[in-house]
Amino acid sequence: MVVGGKRKILVLVRNRTTP
Repeated sequence: MVVGGKRKILVLVRNRTTP
């Protein structure tokens, strides 16, 4: 569960960094 949550956060951050 922790891994999934961490992965979701990474995806969100990556999407936010996108121009």
